[in-house]
Amino acid sequence: MNWIVFDKSELEDDNLLLCDERASHIISVLKLSCGDKVRVNCINGLKGSATIFSINDRNVHLKCELKKKSKKSTIDLIIAMPRPKAMKRLWAQIAAIGVNRVMIINSKRVEQSYFDSHVLKFDNYHRLLLEGLSQSGESHIPEVKVYNKFNSLFDDMANLNYSNHLKLVADPFAKFTIYNKAKIIEEFGKILIAVGPEGGWIQSEMDFFTKNKFEQVTLGKRVLRSDTAIIGLLNLIRCILDSDNNLI
Repeated sequence: MNWIVFDKSELEDDNLLLCDERASHIISVLKLSCGDKVRVNCINGLKGSATIFSINDRNVHLKCELKKKSKKSTIDLIIAMPRPKAMKRLWAQIAAIGVNRVMIINSKRVEQSYFDSHVLKFDNYHRLLLEGLSQSGESHIPEVKVYNKFNSLFDDMANLNYSNHLKLVADPFAKFTIYNKAKIIEEFGKILIAVGPEGGWIQSEMDFFTKNKFEQVTLGKRVLRSDTAIIGLLNLIRCILDSDNNLI
């Protein structure tokens, strides 16, 4: 827990009273005292530092000084629903890297039963997304949308306003790598990236992406597990967008 994450409803005149696992972390792990400072991060808001005003065995009273506005991510992610155990591991990492919206869709090679998993329940994934924010200092929590039919996402695409995004779909056998697309990624700034299931998209699904102006990209010749590919692609796109230098 590198950052203490809180909701704006918890803040009262710059005062933040903690009496949960965040307080326990400050007391038992960080072993801080009155006058010490911690980094704080308001969900979808400002971040900065806070001074410990008072502390006891259970509660921590912080006085916050919020200054920096976190820049909202310009990366949106489409995932063919992976195995629930893999999805559980992904939530925090996705939030830590910084994603604006996560859209989980069905695919021919996805087990329908995956959509009944508890990892798609709000209370479960929200907690894991917050864990990612506390790791990296990202402020914006990703919006999550679930489509249990493949075509449902594309029916909704017009409402989601992706006309000015660079749309990419991962395919291990694509001609161009993500590095080949570095300059255009940098130019567009707003990216929508789709990653398929174990075994990949079937041809009719890939044709659908092509019809909707998605360009195929690869991480290289090796076929990766979908969760590995997701994190690899997001990290590379984030590196390109955050870098002052062209990575071609």
